[in-house]
Amino acid sequence: MIQDKALLALAKQYYGIHRKTIKKWDDGEIKSAWRDNDGNLCIKYASGNVWTYAERIDFNSEEIIDLEFW
Repeated sequence: MIQDKALLALAKQYYGIHRKTIKKWDDGEIKSAWRDNDGNLCIKYASGNVWTYAERIDFNSEEIIDLEFW
């Protein structure tokens, strides 16, 4: 269970973006989330798979302008 509400909200946002890019999502729901040593968001899903997400932020508006995941 994710204790940090801000981290959980961000994980849900990235999950939604990621799912829109995949025809058939097989990884299930979010099980845990954390930041790695580089500050990237890592999300472990019900499937056991872990995806890493790196955001590119517009520093003027502080909005996400790109999201990479692997």
